[in-house]
Amino acid sequence: CSGVGLLMSDVCRSDGSPLGRFERALRYATRLHAQDVKNATGAPYIAHLLGVCALVLNDGGDEDEAIAALLHDAIEDHPSPTRREEIRRDFGARVLHLVEIASDTPEGYEGGEKPPWGPRKEAHMRHLAAADPGDCRVPLADKLDTLAGYFGLGETPTGSRDPYGLRRAGQGAVRAVLDFWRPAEGEKAPDLAELLVAAVDAHGPL
Repeated sequence: CSGVGLLMSDVCRSDGSPLGRFERALRYATRLHAQDVKNATGAPYIAHLLGVCALVLNDGGDEDEAIAALLHDAIEDHPSPTRREEIRRDFGARVLHLVEIASDTPEGYEGGEKPPWGPRKEAHMRHLAAADPGDCRVPLADKLDTLAGYFGLGETPTGSRDPYGLRRAGQGAVRAVLDFWRPAEGEKAPDLAELLVAAVDAHGPL
């Protein structure tokens, strides 16, 4: 039982038997984000990754999409010259492709200062618009879970006070869902209200 680019505990159980891809991705994400917390609540960041993964799976996502949900912030928040190749090698080219679609950093980003928030988000929206609709489940789940987390804070944005950027985050999530979620022929379009309720329920009381 061995793996390239992963710790032994990320690829093997205690009895030496190999872990499945999803289990490896979960351990990998947990280790990668071990010191990360959600800015507004201080909760472990893995809670967000699991929330996104739950939305993806509940919407019928496959294993690659579930793994990409766990890893969707790996390039954005923990970039390195080898991160993309590590993901491709250990989890596959499609997972890397899905992670790249969900990342709002420029193509080829390997660390350092990120572009300003506004232009970076606008560029990401254009990136999503150009992507295959079938590859957008992870980024949309990411936006819904983020929005649900903001609502869970109990903060109501006003014209003069928006402490967590809730208005901008909400507009971005709603815009992404309405503009870019295109159901396949014969498939019922998701109900935005139902998706938001599911995301909020997944968080529970904060």
